[in-house]
Amino acid sequence: QDSTTSSKFIVKSAGNVGIGTDEPENLLHVQQAGLFTGIQTTAGIRVKSSGASAIDNYHGTIALSRGTGSVAISAVQEATDSDVMGMAFFTHPSTTGADAAVEQMRIDQNGNVGIGTTSPSQRLEVDGNTLINNSGDGKLYLGSTSDYIGNIGSNIYMYSSGQNIFY
Repeated sequence: QDSTTSSKFIVKSAGNVGIGTDEPENLLHVQQAGLFTGIQTTAGIRVKSSGASAIDNYHGTIALSRGTGSVAISAVQEATDSDVMGMAFFTHPSTTGADAAVEQMRIDQNGNVGIGTTSPSQRLEVDGNTLINNSGDGKLYLGSTSDYIGNIGSNIYMYSSGQNIFY
């Protein structure tokens, strides 16, 4: 407690811990006083690493698990400047809990998303097979809704500005 005797955190009899709230609703409940503005000091929770600064090093990781294998979300350093960060997503494909989780997806510092790659060069880059599925006729739009590749039944076609250019 500070000099005004207001609580900084509270532990309820059921074991719930509240930070910024006197009525925690979960095991850990953090109540942020204001809105996140994009500046780290306005975040409700910050997980910071004191690990070495280097490209592709993971920092501030949150791991989730039931057994010994974990999935995780981590900040990943994208440049020699340790303030340039992306986000990495890990899964644990092994049945051996001691095996390391594997990075499966990354959002780089520019907002490019890579699935199966740690260095996406486009807004979305997938390394491996991709299935675009839909219960009816599927379309992949290319720049606008009038330019697309699609399928009707088992036929594949390409449209540009509403004109069928390949069937």
